[in-house]
Amino acid sequence: MGKLNAVGLRDLSDEPYVDRLACAMREMIMAVCEDLDVALYARFRSEREDWFHATVRAGIGFAFMPEYSVTLPSLLQRPLTEPSVERQVCTVTVPGRRHSPAVDAFLRATRSFAWPE
Repeated sequence: MGKLNAVGLRDLSDEPYVDRLACAMREMIMAVCEDLDVALYARFRSEREDWFHATVRAGIGFAFMPEYSVTLPSLLQRPLTEPSVERQVCTVTVPGRRHSPAVDAFLRATRSFAWPE
């Protein structure tokens, strides 16, 4: 898989899998795998991001990760192209309410980021 520029879900069937239990998209991905007859057998499961990253880095299996998540630089990443997996994330604030310095910094960062269309 490391030689591919992108990966389709069917390419991952029967490959060793590391299950990220805290993933917000986990149930949707599992349902899509079932619909497409993609066999995922988890060789490792964890809610802890540090264990999860270390397990993937050790070569125990592949994992699904959000495109903009924080990962170890040594992890090989490839986009999942078929099917496309997306979600919409919104930032909402109360008009006129003063924000803490941390919230102000977060809002500035989200406004200045070059989000894909």
